[in-house]
Amino acid sequence: MDSDSIYRSITLIVLIVVGGLLAGMETAYSSCNKVRLKYNAENGDNKSERVLKIIEQSDKSITTILILLNIIHISAASIATVVAVRLLGEIGSLVSTIVLTILIFTFSEVIPKSIAKDNADSYAIKAAPVLRVLIIILTPFAYILSATGRLLRKFMGNSTKEPTMTEDELQSMIETIEEEGVLESDQSELIQSAIDFLDTTAADILTPRVDIVAVDIDWRKEKIDSTVIKEKFSRLPVYENTIDNIIGVLQSRKYLRGMLNNSAIDITALMDKPIFVHQSMLVNTLFEMMSAKRAHMVIVTDDYGGTAGLITMEDIMEELVGDIYDEDDIVEEDYVYLDDGALEIAGELRMDELLDILDIPYNDDIIEHKTISAWTMEHLQNIPAVGDSFEDFGLHVSIKELDGMRIEKLLVKAVCSNEAENTEQEEKGRKKKDEVAE
Repeated sequence: MDSDSIYRSITLIVLIVVGGLLAGMETAYSSCNKVRLKYNAENGDNKSERVLKIIEQSDKSITTILILLNIIHISAASIATVVAVRLLGEIGSLVSTIVLTILIFTFSEVIPKSIAKDNADSYAIKAAPVLRVLIIILTPFAYILSATGRLLRKFMGNSTKEPTMTEDELQSMIETIEEEGVLESDQSELIQSAIDFLDTTAADILTPRVDIVAVDIDWRKEKIDSTVIKEKFSRLPVYENTIDNIIGVLQSRKYLRGMLNNSAIDITALMDKPIFVHQSMLVNTLFEMMSAKRAHMVIVTDDYGGTAGLITMEDIMEELVGDIYDEDDIVEEDYVYLDDGALEIAGELRMDELLDILDIPYNDDIIEHKTISAWTMEHLQNIPAVGDSFEDFGLHVSIKELDGMRIEKLLVKAVCSNEAENTEQEEKGRKKKDEVAE
């Protein structure tokens, strides 16, 4: 091998190494933790701030790297071909193509990208000064190529910029962080509840009209006394003739004070003016409105102006942090694991909650936060009876208990194709039951 071939071979090795470093930069800047870098930058880390500035101009940085990679690969191919032909003759061109492909794939792609992905933040920080200089040098070329790319995207009708992260991806990231032990289970649940909170409507969390405890303005005093004392609610809606005509909200505390004083009670004087909201109102908007008006209860109306239900400030807080119990509350679980692997669930449990419990994937647009009882009625298409059943989502669902025509409790069990799966399901059920008991 003559001295010229040696120099060319050394140049080829340098090009492969530089190509690997550039490929690593590309991977590092696309894989680095932007949230962590932003946090560090806000706390005075100048290196993280430099990386973020490069990420903000990602079109320039990626284009710069790709320009250099193409120059390097073309140069490497040319040099390798010249050296191989000198040494091996006509077959050298084929040999150089095969060998160079293996070398570039291994040392300029797989290895550097794997290293960069595993150490994305530190790699991006170390590469930032070099990449900034390269961006400045190649800005004219990068600008032309970026502008051409934008023009083509606009021409092809794909100019809309997608969000950096979708809601589902954010949920998945939180679950991953929890699995890695960075977040506790209750912290993860709170964050996910806050995300879901933004899409939750009044219809999703209201107490339905059939469960409303209210007072008729025309009731005798003894009946009103009994209702206020027995139900122990801090506020009760007051209606005239029908629950669809709510005329006020009675504060139980004021009413009880009048009872203790044995004075004549004018219920209309103790009532607050009711606040009405439509069932489609977003809960975060409702929360802001109730906070501004210092309201503790609102009446939710349906599309026809009738009473769909009511919502208290406590209902909204429970949507964020979970159930809140008073010392006198009787706690009834929404679901209970049975020994045979089945779940006994309340009809008012939401479908999304059930599928989350069972780790079954679902589409939010399909289930629309409907309750299990509503889901059951859609399948049965008739008046429910104890024992009625159906199958969906790989689950066998049957009615266990009714209150009139209202579904109170159901049994849910995974559909098993053979005895082995059935035994496995029962074992899972027993384990889950033991975990809940602990």
